[in-house]
Amino acid sequence: MTEAELIVHLKSKYLPDCEKADDVFNTWDVRFTHRLVKYYGELKCREDHYGELVIEEDKYRRLLSLAAANDRSAAYINFTPEGIFGWDLNKRPEPIWEKRLMPATTQFENIEKVWKSVGYLPANEESRFK
Repeated sequence: MTEAELIVHLKSKYLPDCEKADDVFNTWDVRFTHRLVKYYGELKCREDHYGELVIEEDKYRRLLSLAAANDRSAAYINFTPEGIFGWDLNKRPEPIWEKRLMPATTQFENIEKVWKSVGYLPANEESRFK
């Protein structure tokens, strides 16, 4: 599934007001309201499923900062072959960060590896979209 397909799916099944960012270089991918809470969200589509899903520290911090400045909450949503998982980053403990050698980007087919500070979020039943 692509991020564009994920947005359509989220809009049709879970988040009727889900709106894509106008600029691909925005800090956020979508904005939406869920249970009366307004969010900025970051989306990721993964080809494999893991018990914990990675989030980059710089994206985490930028998203939380932007959300706070605009009276919103921050959400991180991942599609994997086992489902869609989402976290309200304002309601959970900050991940433990570690430096890992990761692809420079997941888009644009840049295969260069760079050091990134990343943390992990549990992909469990509490985080699964139902």
